[in-house]
Amino acid sequence: MVKARRQFEIHNRFSSNVWQLQRTFWIWSFVACLGLALQVNSVCSAQESPAPLVETNTKQMISLPDSKPQPALETGDASKPQLNTQLLDQHSCVHEFREKSEKPLRIVVFINGDCPIARSYVPELNRLHEKWNEKTETVSLHAVWGNPFSTHAELRKFVEDYAIKFPIVFDPLAQLAHVLKPTHVPESFLLDAQGKIVYRGRIDERWAAPGVKRAVVKTRDLETAVETLLLNPAAKIASTSAVGCLYDLISTQELLGAKSDSPHQKLTWSQVTASIIYANCTHCHQAKAVGPFPLETWQDVVNQRAQMIKEIQTSRMPPWMPDANCGEFLGQRSLSEIEKQALSKWVEQGTPRGELNEAPAPPPKKSTWELGPPDLIAEMAADFSIPADGPDLFQNFVIPLPLDSDKVVAAIEFQPGDASVVHHTLCFLDANHQGRKLDAKTPEPGYSSFGSPGFLPTGSIGGWSPGNTPRKLPGHMGRYLKKGSDLVLQIHYHPSGKATKDRSRVGIYFADQPKNIVAAVWAASYDIDIPAGDRHYERRASYKLPQPVTLMGVIPHMHLLGKSFTAQAVLPDNTIQPIIRISNWKYAWQDEFHLSQPIHLPAGTRLEIIAAWDNSEENPLNPSNPPRRVTWGEQTTDEMIYGFFLVAAEEPKKLIPLALDNLSIDLKNRAMHGHPIR
Repeated sequence: MVKARRQFEIHNRFSSNVWQLQRTFWIWSFVACLGLALQVNSVCSAQESPAPLVETNTKQMISLPDSKPQPALETGDASKPQLNTQLLDQHSCVHEFREKSEKPLRIVVFINGDCPIARSYVPELNRLHEKWNEKTETVSLHAVWGNPFSTHAELRKFVEDYAIKFPIVFDPLAQLAHVLKPTHVPESFLLDAQGKIVYRGRIDERWAAPGVKRAVVKTRDLETAVETLLLNPAAKIASTSAVGCLYDLISTQELLGAKSDSPHQKLTWSQVTASIIYANCTHCHQAKAVGPFPLETWQDVVNQRAQMIKEIQTSRMPPWMPDANCGEFLGQRSLSEIEKQALSKWVEQGTPRGELNEAPAPPPKKSTWELGPPDLIAEMAADFSIPADGPDLFQNFVIPLPLDSDKVVAAIEFQPGDASVVHHTLCFLDANHQGRKLDAKTPEPGYSSFGSPGFLPTGSIGGWSPGNTPRKLPGHMGRYLKKGSDLVLQIHYHPSGKATKDRSRVGIYFADQPKNIVAAVWAASYDIDIPAGDRHYERRASYKLPQPVTLMGVIPHMHLLGKSFTAQAVLPDNTIQPIIRISNWKYAWQDEFHLSQPIHLPAGTRLEIIAAWDNSEENPLNPSNPPRRVTWGEQTTDEMIYGFFLVAAEEPKKLIPLALDNLSIDLKNRAMHGHPIR
């Protein structure tokens, strides 16, 4: 820890010198962070000979496939399922299922309440849940309710009757089953961080055959596979045959009620629609939230059905800028194609309700902190008034942070005072107390500025936009917070038609024992000169890495004329590694995008950004009417392009020459195009 603190001090002195040079906001994301590598202490236990067998009575519906171990699964697309959905568990908590994950290993187990063998594994799954979900950040375990024609009420009763602790997600459209293709319940699937299936089959050896249960379990296939892969991610694990009840994979047509002989010819709110809405929409569309109308009940959704379908079909909702086929990020918001079809079909069928007592409960409203009690709560000192009408407001609130030592911020959780008018927020740090001077010049709480906080920040601890789930940075990473700093909370307000007041707050969570530094490098173009009326003006910029790094995330930044943004890594052999592509830029929805899986980049890689602007009358966001010539600048009517890249190095000290190199090149580019630091 002493060594880590020394690295902090070196980095802080270096950063302070940089900050004295700068006079514009472009360097605000040059943020120091720390990372703590995961220490995996799992031990692979050797398999022993099978235990004695005990005869038991089980239903005839149970089948036994070939019990011989199958060969190790091959790598490649055949074993790499395309996961893309969000599902509710028994408590209506939302769980993401994407192709890639920050977790090195993910477990999905198909079960249901009708199968006696599946029921017999509840105590074992409770044990594994406690071992992995509650005590480690390297492995996640989810069960999937294996009967899409069941109800959420039946799932809740099963959970209560069997004292289940692990999450069981309700999948009414069998999306996970159509991707993973289970043959039995229970059947377990183990996926790596890239989304490749590295093991599938039985949980352990306790069932040798239907009705034949071993008295002692010695071979725990799933647990051994996890421990082996934690120690050696390249290990090849032989899959096994599942023993249990046959899984009936229902066709998409039948699930959507398209088949005339389907037992469920109509989709209902209780059976399907509520699960989709609650998992994807209600987080923002609830009372006093940022959504313009609530989507909390069947009647709410019926009232907005036409608008809802239009927004979904045009991909305006859920709001998510990155293109789906380029990059995968934590917390991404999207609907799968079958979910879109199901919602449209439900509306076509007359929005049938079903039995409300069988529907999932609305997601729990977070009256407290999702990440638990914060280490520090920073709250606005006074209410800020937002008028009923008028232009959007960008207001900065200075909040002193009472710290007696330097800290490392692992996560923040933002709680808007009135979410109906809070669009997004950025959390700047100000160790030089420049924000206090600006605040003192205005009579109202805070002061106004667009883009930057009006001075050069000494760091940042992140931001918030609607729909974001608070989460700690991967790998125990954190952002450096110097003692004596102020938090400058920049909030983007949009009037809602009703005058209101806001007093928002930020919960700050500190990291323990950080051992590494993470920083931001950037590429930028300063030769922007967009002619009036130009529908597609394009610029490129790049930065060549002098040393290897690990890319953790990307933060694009443009103003109101922005049309599209692409970031990619051009490797030394000219291979292109896509990072992010945004075909339809929206200033109001800009965000930090953290990669689901970090990308290792060798020295000599070029971090390249490609941007386009629309300065025509057809652009409804054009701040000038008629359009005028637009050049680089910091004002609302100016434009700019930055691609900030959050990177980590093998050793903290190696980030200092990297940052100096990046800064030196950027200063030369600014001066070359008439924007020197003054």
